[in-house]
This record gives sequence, C-alpha cells and structure tokens, in this order.
Amino acid sequence: MGPIGGERPNRGRLARADPTEVGASEVKIVWRKSTHSGAGSSGGDCLEVADLGISVGVRDSKAPQSGHLSISRASLMTLLQEIRSS
Repeated sequence: MGPIGGERPNRGRLARADPTEVGASEVKIVWRKSTHSGAGSSGGDCLEVADLGISVGVRDSKAPQSGHLSISRASLMTLLQEIRSS
C-alpha cells in the first residue's frame, strides 16, 4: 500500500503530531498502520499506532471509533519483542 495523500512513508518510526496543526487545546494525531496490512485473506485486519508524546496509542484499524489504548514506549517494545520471539 502506497502513501496516502502524497505523504512519504514513515518507516521504522511512529508518526508524530504535526506541531503546525496544534490548536489551543488539541493536537492532530496521525495514525499509521503497517504497509503489510491488507495482504492475504484477512482484508487488512491490523493495529494502528500513533505517537502521543509520552506514550504510544494503539487501536484496531477496523474499529477506530472504539477508542485506543495508551501504553508506554517501553511496554510497546517489550510487547513487540515477545511477539517476535513467539
């Protein structure tokens, strides 16, 4: 899957909120999902991640309206290491 809206892919890093889009009380959060999503028969089932500053947001790409989990970067790295070693 290529970049959306002419954006360049952000490989190996979480997307950061654009500081030029910071309002008085809100920051635009940019959600990213793997370029591998959509392959096979799963139809793109995957998780999306976003840089929330001091934590990382994780949500279901099929149900983004259901909210997200906010976890520390260290916890995310531990989770990914566990998944990779399984």
